[in-house]
Amino acid sequence: MSDRSETKQPADEGRLDRRVRRVVDARELATHSEIADAVRGIEKERRDAMRELMRDFDQSYYYPNLKDMREACGRIGHKWRFSHHGPLGDPWFLCGVCHAHECRPERESAELAAERARGDAAVAEAAEHKMFREESARRLAQCRVDRDRLRAAGRALLACPHIAERDTDPDWVDAETEAAVAEMRAALKEGGQ
Repeated sequence: MSDRSETKQPADEGRLDRRVRRVVDARELATHSEIADAVRGIEKERRDAMRELMRDFDQSYYYPNLKDMREACGRIGHKWRFSHHGPLGDPWFLCGVCHAHECRPERESAELAAERARGDAAVAEAAEHKMFREESARRLAQCRVDRDRLRAAGRALLACPHIAERDTDPDWVDAETEAAVAEMRAALKEGGQ
């Protein structure tokens, strides 16, 4: 017989404990919401455990060595390539060798600043014109309201009994009253009333 068969060991001896530790009994999960919560919970536990297990390796080995390698790459010259635009619109670049990354905010040139100033001035001028137009429209609307009130008052005066039924006898006619009545009738006729 071979040496193997003579020194038979139990299958589990010398190995990690492979028993499954159950957090939740799957038979108790009845809704999608409960299942989703359980999955999120176990995934979070996994991330936390992985982070904890890797902490010493990262701090004492990976990050210090990666930093040294990136510095060496920087000494001979990174091979930058565009990666993406950040949330503020600035371009980000990534080294194709050591994976270093950096943001390079775009600097304004004098020409771009002048163009932006001209645009700001145009916007301010347009806002001023808009305010003027709105104020003019408001005043015109108020004038129309006042005109309509005056027309209504003129019609009411002409309909008053002492004007409408006045004595037109030349001996009793008041020249000022007749002139005012004639002027009011002419104004109402011009206004289409």
